[in-house]
Amino acid sequence: MAGTKRFKTGLFGYKKQDVYDFIEKLAKDLEEQIKTKDDEVSRLRNENKELKERVEKLDTKLDKVESDRAYIANAIIKAEEKARVIIEEAVVEAEQKKEQIEIDISRENARLEKVKQDLRQLKLNAVNAIKKYELQLIDLVGDHQGEAAYAAEETIRHQGEAACTTEETIRHQEEAAWITEETIQYQEEIIEPEEDAVADSEPDEDEL
Repeated sequence: MAGTKRFKTGLFGYKKQDVYDFIEKLAKDLEEQIKTKDDEVSRLRNENKELKERVEKLDTKLDKVESDRAYIANAIIKAEEKARVIIEEAVVEAEQKKEQIEIDISRENARLEKVKQDLRQLKLNAVNAIKKYELQLIDLVGDHQGEAAYAAEETIRHQGEAACTTEETIRHQEEAAWITEETIQYQEEIIEPEEDAVADSEPDEDEL
């Protein structure tokens, strides 16, 4: 039978020396096996210790990565909130300015219409005055006729100058109203791109 030790027999049974030699050999083999196992256990312990240290280092790095990730995510959220507040305040301010400009335009248009009405009335008064002076000129004779004609011409000239000045004032007011409307349109064009920029800057939840 393989692996079986066979002892030689003597007068009173197995030979003692063979038995002792076998037992000593078994003890040495067992001691060597124990030493080999102890060495292997020591090696595994060292490897286990190294693995634990590596795991601890990785856990530390992972904690730092998670902390940095949370910090960055929080910073992004705060930046988005601040940008949103700034945009909202800018929109509100622009709307208020727009309303005020519209009120100013309406007021200026009313003043302009009043000036136009005054100008029309002034022209009408001038025409009536001219007709009146023409009739007076016809009735005047001699020196009185010449003096009246000169006075009438002076009056007409002054009224004509006043009419020209009024027309110039109306033209300047119309130009001011046109510039104000251009300003409103420009502010509206600025607000719309800012709102689109905030919508594009918001990150997806998967990116966080």
